[in-house]
Amino acid sequence: MIPSLLCSQFGPFHPNVTINVPLWLALALKKRGSCTIILQPWFQTDKVGRCCMREKHDKNKLQLVPFHYVETAHTVSKYLKEDMPQEVELQSYLDDIISVRQNKIRELFCQLTRTDVDSVLAKGHKLNQETSGLELNMIRSFVCSSMDSLNTFFLEPEVIEN
Repeated sequence: MIPSLLCSQFGPFHPNVTINVPLWLALALKKRGSCTIILQPWFQTDKVGRCCMREKHDKNKLQLVPFHYVETAHTVSKYLKEDMPQEVELQSYLDDIISVRQNKIRELFCQLTRTDVDSVLAKGHKLNQETSGLELNMIRSFVCSSMDSLNTFFLEPEVIEN
Protein backbone atom coordinates (compact mmCIF):
# COMPACT_ATOMS: atom_id res chain seq x y z
CA MET A 1 0.00 0.00 0.00
CA ILE A 2 1.41 3.39 -0.99
CA PRO A 3 0.81 6.20 1.51
CA SER A 4 -1.37 8.97 0.16
CA LEU A 5 1.31 11.62 0.64
CA LEU A 6 3.50 9.90 -1.93
CA CYS A 7 0.89 9.59 -4.65
CA SER A 8 -1.20 12.72 -4.09
CA GLN A 9 -1.07 15.56 -6.58
CA PHE A 10 -0.77 19.17 -5.52
CA GLY A 11 -1.16 22.25 -7.61
CA PRO A 12 -1.30 23.79 -10.04
CA PHE A 13 0.75 26.52 -8.43
CA HIS A 14 0.21 30.08 -9.64
CA PRO A 15 1.76 33.30 -8.27
CA ASN A 16 -0.30 35.10 -5.61
CA VAL A 17 -2.94 32.36 -5.45
CA THR A 18 -3.60 30.71 -2.10
CA ILE A 19 -3.64 26.91 -2.14
CA ASN A 20 -3.88 24.35 0.67
CA VAL A 21 -0.96 21.94 0.85
CA PRO A 22 0.46 19.74 3.62
CA LEU A 23 2.90 21.38 5.99
CA TRP A 24 5.86 19.33 4.73
CA LEU A 25 5.30 20.61 1.18
CA ALA A 26 4.79 24.19 2.35
CA LEU A 27 8.09 24.04 4.25
CA ALA A 28 9.92 22.64 1.22
CA LEU A 29 8.51 25.38 -1.03
CA LYS A 30 9.31 28.03 1.60
CA LYS A 31 12.90 26.80 1.79
CA ARG A 32 13.22 27.26 -1.98
CA GLY A 33 11.73 30.75 -1.71
CA SER A 34 8.69 29.78 -3.78
CA CYS A 35 5.89 30.56 -1.35
CA THR A 36 4.63 32.33 1.73
CA ILE A 37 3.07 30.18 4.42
CA ILE A 38 -0.28 31.11 5.96
CA LEU A 39 -0.90 29.02 9.05
CA GLN A 40 -4.17 27.35 9.93
CA PRO A 41 -6.58 29.69 11.71
CA TRP A 42 -6.17 27.68 14.92
CA PHE A 43 -2.53 28.81 15.25
CA GLN A 44 -3.36 32.51 15.50
CA THR A 45 -2.18 33.86 18.85
CA ASP A 46 -5.60 35.16 19.94
CA LYS A 47 -7.34 31.83 19.20
CA VAL A 48 -4.67 29.83 21.01
CA GLY A 49 -4.93 32.27 23.94
CA ARG A 50 -8.71 31.81 24.14
CA CYS A 51 -8.28 28.03 23.99
CA CYS A 52 -5.72 28.26 26.81
CA MET A 53 -8.14 30.25 28.99
CA ARG A 54 -10.99 27.80 28.32
CA GLU A 55 -8.66 24.88 29.08
CA LYS A 56 -7.71 26.42 32.44
CA HIS A 57 -11.29 27.29 33.45
CA ASP A 58 -13.06 24.05 32.46
CA LYS A 59 -11.67 21.50 34.93
CA ASN A 60 -13.62 18.48 33.64
CA LYS A 61 -13.26 18.67 29.88
CA LEU A 62 -10.46 18.87 27.36
CA GLN A 63 -10.90 21.54 24.71
CA LEU A 64 -11.04 20.52 21.08
CA VAL A 65 -7.62 21.06 19.50
CA PRO A 66 -6.07 19.76 16.27
CA PHE A 67 -4.92 16.15 16.72
CA HIS A 68 -1.27 16.96 15.94
CA TYR A 69 -1.20 20.46 17.47
CA VAL A 70 1.98 19.82 19.46
CA GLU A 71 3.93 18.47 16.50
CA THR A 72 2.66 21.21 14.20
CA ALA A 73 3.47 23.91 16.74
CA HIS A 74 6.97 22.53 17.19
CA THR A 75 7.58 22.44 13.44
CA VAL A 76 6.15 25.91 12.93
CA SER A 77 8.19 27.42 15.77
CA LYS A 78 11.34 25.73 14.52
CA TYR A 79 11.12 26.66 10.83
CA LEU A 80 8.88 29.74 10.68
CA LYS A 81 10.09 31.97 13.52
CA GLU A 82 10.69 34.91 11.18
CA ASP A 83 7.10 34.68 9.88
CA MET A 84 5.54 34.79 13.35
CA PRO A 85 5.72 38.18 15.09
CA GLN A 86 4.18 36.86 18.33
CA GLU A 87 6.03 33.54 18.44
CA VAL A 88 7.07 33.85 22.11
CA GLU A 89 3.52 34.54 23.27
CA LEU A 90 2.13 31.72 21.11
CA GLN A 91 4.71 29.28 22.48
CA SER A 92 3.83 30.32 26.03
CA TYR A 93 0.12 29.63 25.41
CA LEU A 94 0.90 26.27 23.83
CA ASP A 95 3.13 25.26 26.75
CA ASP A 96 0.33 26.21 29.15
CA ILE A 97 -2.21 24.17 27.16
CA ILE A 98 0.06 21.13 27.15
CA SER A 99 0.70 21.26 30.90
CA VAL A 100 -2.95 21.87 31.80
CA ARG A 101 -4.11 19.01 29.57
CA GLN A 102 -1.52 16.64 31.02
CA ASN A 103 -2.59 17.58 34.54
CA LYS A 104 -6.24 16.92 33.65
CA ILE A 105 -5.36 13.49 32.30
CA ARG A 106 -3.23 12.66 35.36
CA GLU A 107 -6.10 13.74 37.62
CA LEU A 108 -8.49 11.56 35.65
CA PHE A 109 -6.26 8.52 36.15
CA CYS A 110 -5.86 9.32 39.85
CA GLN A 111 -9.64 9.41 40.16
CA LEU A 112 -9.89 6.13 38.28
CA THR A 113 -7.67 4.47 40.86
CA ARG A 114 -9.79 5.82 43.74
CA THR A 115 -13.27 5.13 42.34
CA ASP A 116 -14.98 3.18 39.64
CA VAL A 117 -14.91 4.17 35.99
CA ASP A 118 -18.62 4.97 35.70
CA SER A 119 -18.61 7.61 38.43
CA VAL A 120 -15.56 9.37 36.94
CA LEU A 121 -17.07 9.41 33.46
CA ALA A 122 -20.38 10.63 34.89
CA LYS A 123 -18.57 13.78 36.07
CA GLY A 124 -17.87 14.68 32.47
CA HIS A 125 -14.29 13.42 32.04
CA LYS A 126 -13.91 11.97 28.57
CA LEU A 127 -10.93 10.97 26.48
CA ASN A 128 -12.34 10.89 22.99
CA GLN A 129 -12.05 13.32 20.08
CA GLU A 130 -10.58 16.07 22.28
CA THR A 131 -7.47 14.00 22.98
CA SER A 132 -4.43 14.81 20.86
CA GLY A 133 -1.68 12.49 19.66
CA LEU A 134 0.68 13.56 22.46
CA GLU A 135 -1.86 12.75 25.15
CA LEU A 136 -2.72 9.39 23.59
CA ASN A 137 0.97 8.50 23.60
CA MET A 138 1.23 9.50 27.25
CA ILE A 139 -1.82 7.38 28.12
CA ARG A 140 -0.60 4.44 26.04
CA SER A 141 2.64 4.02 27.97
CA PHE A 142 0.79 4.25 31.30
CA VAL A 143 -1.91 1.77 30.28
CA CYS A 144 0.59 -0.71 28.79
CA SER A 145 2.75 -0.69 31.92
CA SER A 146 -0.37 -1.00 34.10
CA MET A 147 -1.55 -4.00 32.10
CA ASP A 148 1.89 -5.63 32.43
CA SER A 149 1.74 -5.13 36.20
CA LEU A 150 -1.78 -6.56 36.38
CA ASN A 151 -0.71 -9.59 34.37
CA THR A 152 2.11 -10.36 36.80
CA PHE A 153 -0.24 -10.06 39.79
CA PHE A 154 -3.09 -12.12 38.39
CA LEU A 155 -1.32 -14.85 36.45
CA GLU A 156 -1.23 -18.30 37.97
CA PRO A 157 2.05 -19.07 39.78
CA GLU A 158 2.73 -22.10 37.54
CA VAL A 159 2.32 -19.93 34.41
CA ILE A 160 5.01 -17.53 35.66
CA GLU A 161 7.39 -20.41 36.45
CA ASN A 162 7.14 -21.79 32.91
